[in-house]
Amino acid sequence: MTIIKADPSPESKLFFLNQIPHRPGIALTITMKSQIKRTSNTPVCDAVKGCIIPVDIVLETSDGRLLGAHTKNLETFNRAFPPASCVTHNIQEPVKLTENSEMLRLLLKFSHNEDYGNTAKLGLDKVLEFAAVADKYGNSMAMYACKVAMNRLANERPENAIRVIPYKVVYSDYEDMDQIVRLTMSLPLQDARTAMRHFPDTYMIYVSSYPIQWSIKAFIEIEPKSLYREKYKWDKKCGYTWALAKKRVMQ
Repeated sequence: MTIIKADPSPESKLFFLNQIPHRPGIALTITMKSQIKRTSNTPVCDAVKGCIIPVDIVLETSDGRLLGAHTKNLETFNRAFPPASCVTHNIQEPVKLTENSEMLRLLLKFSHNEDYGNTAKLGLDKVLEFAAVADKYGNSMAMYACKVAMNRLANERPENAIRVIPYKVVYSDYEDMDQIVRLTMSLPLQDARTAMRHFPDTYMIYVSSYPIQWSIKAFIEIEPKSLYREKYKWDKKCGYTWALAKKRVMQ
């Protein structure tokens, strides 16, 4: 019998839990009994091409797919999975997880020593979705790839940049934030309101800290002396600047 027990994760951020209902932010403890017994029907690991590591655990996705995986890899690359030495189970009893097959395959891909490729090719929707999965299971390699992809996609078009801003705040990724915010200056305020509808604090800071009515050209060439821009300008050496701006706005 397979039991999945969800416990609060110490790494979970209260702000993130409040803002994104679909992201549980939990650590998984998988307790499994019985012996490993492989059969000819055991799914292979297709997360990476030509994987020769023996499959010793089967994951069932939310859309009913069965994916072969490796307990040692899950332990090594994902903080939320238990040590392989503590896991014994009947391989014919899949472990049910809440993610769909596309997201779990990506997670399993990032649970191998492989060339992960350009994550930005997934497109922004998939990158944001996968970032939540990577954060949930504590896969630091996948999380880093998602952050790089977010920055790359944000610089491609303003519509991407405005959607990326709240997620960068959630993941405490303030690198290049000022540049990304500048890219959004030509967008109507309604776009910011829509992109940050689940992030009211972020939206309040955004509209209070940056002169939305200025065009990008004026913003870059004239560099108006704004109180918030002077005092709370993004600085990758000082990641706390957003928190200071938030404190000022909330007063």
